Formats: sequence, structure tokens, C-alpha cells
Amino acid sequence: MSEENLIDSEVASMLLGVSKNNLRQIVYRKLLTAQGRKNRKSLFLLDDVEKLKAAKILKKSSSIRTT
Repeated sequence: MSEENLIDSEVASMLLGVSKNNLRQIVYRKLLTAQGRKNRKSLFLLDDVEKLKAAKILKKSSSIRTT
């Protein structure tokens, strides 16, 4: 795991389009796992964040009704 693939919680919340508090809830629900900490911020793998974002988009689009 190289450090260039890690992003902090501020960047992760921005990429996911959620608040920092909502990011904490995502971690609490084990939908995303922190890989460490730096300067009191959790670090996440960029790939994990991108996968979660893609899953969120799929979840939103699957909840749209077609009549």
C-alpha cells in the first residue's frame, strides 16, 4: 500500500459528496475501512472510496421507479 493511494477523511467526504459526520457513519457501518491515521485524520484507499461512490450511484439509480 503506497501512500499516494491514500486520501484523508476530508478528501474522501468531498469525493463521496457527504459531510464529515456522514463519513463517520459510513465507517461505523463498515461500508468503508480506514487504513490508518495521519494528523488526526483517518486515511482511506482511493480505490475503496471510488468503489463506494460507484455503488452509491448504482443504488440511487436502482431506486428510481419506471412506470
